Amino acid sequence: MFLLVNTYCDIACSYCFYTTDHEARDDDILTVATAELVDRLRTFHFGSVILSGGDPLNRASKAATIPLVRDLINSGLRVIINTSAAFLTDDDCQNLAEARPTRVDISIDSVNARVHNLLRGRHTDTVAAIRKLVALGVPVQTTTVVTGANVDHVAETVSALEQQGVTRATIQPAFLPATLPDTSFGRRADALRLTVTDELRAWLRQRAASAPDPDAAEAYHALWDQHWGTGELHTSLTPFCVMGKTLYVCAADGSLTGCFHRPDVELGNLFTSDADMLEVALRTNELTRHALPSCAGPHCVSLFEGPRAWRRADHEEASVAAQHL
Repeated sequence: MFLLVNTYCDIACSYCFYTTDHEARDDDILTVATAELVDRLRTFHFGSVILSGGDPLNRASKAATIPLVRDLINSGLRVIINTSAAFLTDDDCQNLAEARPTRVDISIDSVNARVHNLLRGRHTDTVAAIRKLVALGVPVQTTTVVTGANVDHVAETVSALEQQGVTRATIQPAFLPATLPDTSFGRRADALRLTVTDELRAWLRQRAASAPDPDAAEAYHALWDQHWGTGELHTSLTPFCVMGKTLYVCAADGSLTGCFHRPDVELGNLFTSDADMLEVALRTNELTRHALPSCAGPHCVSLFEGPRAWRRADHEEASVAAQHL
């Protein structure tokens, strides 16, 4: 379950869906009681919760999010937090460590301060938070969103982060709509667009060969090469996707969908809908019923580097299970 606890972030990344006006920003923040949330998650057999947003650890939300992490962990759920970590104090890091999240995923676009600040800002604070959490024994994974602005530094960034004790330094291409207007920083989209050069292609292949799951990583990087190298839609994305099959998205108001970018697949409200009706929706939604449902676009490849969702074995397992529902 991706739980979007809010829609607000303390920084404004130049390629963000909200910054580029690709998606509307709602005005919601999670208010449901933890006990009620845990009860509903158990009802529908969710085992993992990815707290996202927005930023669940932004200045306005972190005081409520950290106790939520503790309660979810104590209930037996796996909890992953997606955050910029740009405003985490020493006390916040200590409290997070005591809450024992399964993992904290932190976004950092370059170890080069100038490049990182060009794209999202607050490099010093982000690096400090990574170091504090690693020192406290919190498993930290990083995500570097690769654009034309930082592609020359991506290998250096990944290497430096791994040397600092980051569990895994992942990379993903930015999603830039074809009709992207000037960003909030006034730069043209062309400055961010990524070209897959021979040098980058070779580096991606090298990473794929050393990945925990080389086959999945190779398939993922092949998608980089084909889509971001040619600008054409890669039509074989959906065979790897399990959104709406084993992965779901819940907004702060409880609205449950099968995909971040498929608002037409509305399943109900996790907090208020009748449990039996919602269970039927989970089992029979348009994404679950079809082995190859229509996809909203090629940008879903940018969600993760080599995730389970892109592994064909997972897809086949989910498809077989769906046939018996």
